Amino acid sequence: MKRFSNVRFGLLAVFVWFLIGATAVRGAAATVWKNDDSRFVVGGDARLKIDSASDDGDRETNGWRVRLRVNGEFTANEYVSAGFRLVTSSGDNRSIHGALTVGDGGEEKTDFGVDRAYLRFKADGYYLWAGKNRINIWNPAQFLWDRDIQPEGVALGYKARDGKSKIGIGLGLFAFNKSDWGDNDYLLTYQAAFAVGDNLRIKGALGGLAFNDADQTQTGWIAGAGPDGIDKNNRGRIPGGSSNITHAMVELKSADISFTPRIGFAYAVSDVSDYWGKTNNSTTGGARGANLEQKDKQAFITYFRAVVEGVDIRAYYWDVGYAGAPALGMFGQDEFPLASNFTGYHVQAGYEVAKNISVELRYSYQETKNRAISVWNSGVAMEGEMELEAYKATIAMRF
Repeated sequence: MKRFSNVRFGLLAVFVWFLIGATAVRGAAATVWKNDDSRFVVGGDARLKIDSASDDGDRETNGWRVRLRVNGEFTANEYVSAGFRLVTSSGDNRSIHGALTVGDGGEEKTDFGVDRAYLRFKADGYYLWAGKNRINIWNPAQFLWDRDIQPEGVALGYKARDGKSKIGIGLGLFAFNKSDWGDNDYLLTYQAAFAVGDNLRIKGALGGLAFNDADQTQTGWIAGAGPDGIDKNNRGRIPGGSSNITHAMVELKSADISFTPRIGFAYAVSDVSDYWGKTNNSTTGGARGANLEQKDKQAFITYFRAVVEGVDIRAYYWDVGYAGAPALGMFGQDEFPLASNFTGYHVQAGYEVAKNISVELRYSYQETKNRAISVWNSGVAMEGEMELEAYKATIAMRF
């Protein structure tokens, strides 16, 4: 095992110190200052994740990683507030869900920076915020977006409640000019959501994500290697262009059963053309790109969740086409190594062993969906003829 750097050892020591002192923590956040309608609240969490992954090519990786987050929010009055969050490994938009590596599990990421920084206004159910913050859409199981990624932008919306019935409308515009692979990239999000019912709770949403990635040249990231068999004459480029992914989601939750089961389904489809990523050939005048079938443009998940004797049990099935996620899944969930062009499932069980301390075990399996699509470099979001499985154990503490 590699020697710990001073930064790694220091953060690991902080994590252990938090675990030892966790029983003295009275809540997941604390109000450190209050005056009339004004207050300042701080909190955070620390997480240790141990994982082991292998594929059908006899490659295996093992590692353990630490993530530390510290957040705070200042409320000036009932209308205005400002917040921030600091987190380890915050310097790479593509891998924000990567954590501080403390074993042999991968590249060292010792940076500690700003993950959220925003100013928010709200009044009469309306809200507006600007800065770096969580995207303002319902996003079950990180189906549309990795919730750890906090882009810079502006969001506005409206929320209303009548008893247990709720409605919400959200709109956001986010920039990705510093994402290391393009210029003038942006994401537009819009969604309308509702929740109704008492003993049988029904939640649903309809919306879209419009992603402009016309300049996604990948020469640095994939070292000139691109899709083979799809666009081998245009290596070093992920097919670009503007695309809109429309999504619909529904979740049912029963309060009549002791373990309050919930079942959900989400579907998304992209409007990219059958011949995606067109570029004009200066010699022949022709175009080249990825020939996509309908199955390559859509994605869906179905999931089940229940809490039995304090154990949070979850099971998910995924079917994600090559173009079924924004930017080929580069900003998508981090449960699976391949972020698009795969089918797979994962199961997990979590338990709160003490106040604000929880443990979680996960198993996941995935395989390539369309094996006609392949790449040379495993760092790309898709890879032909690949099967992978992973085991993960996580210890987390809120403070």
